[in-house]
Amino acid sequence: MVAHALADPGHVTWVARDDDGRIVGVVQLRPAQEATGRHRADVNKVLVHTQVRERGLGQRLMASLERAAAERGRWLLILETQTGSPAEHWYERRGRSRIGVLADHAAAPTARSHPPHSFTKALPHEADPAAIPSAHTDPTSS
Repeated sequence: MVAHALADPGHVTWVARDDDGRIVGVVQLRPAQEATGRHRADVNKVLVHTQVRERGLGQRLMASLERAAAERGRWLLILETQTGSPAEHWYERRGRSRIGVLADHAAAPTARSHPPHSFTKALPHEADPAAIPSAHTDPTSS
């Protein structure tokens, strides 16, 4: 699954390395593929190694992702994190808004269900009615 996501030209992945070249952080932008979602993207796998947390690495990874999302016209970002994890507060402190919990949506490697909290963040953008298709189309117009 990871190899597939890395190979997908629509996904953008950032990897942070330490001075020895070891991977210590990663984040991925996955733009929505639906015609009604041309303005949004999912934020996947924001991971920072425990040994390098609290040094701003996660914030720098997210800033890179947000710049790239904005450049692609993806101004609405959606992400999920495990309910009860320290990440919940980390996202809120950095301007994300809770949008709810999806019961039984995610499972841990133990196959135990973990309801994730969903968060969203709207990036600054110009309103572009053409970017979001209308739910109603007049069949008589061309």
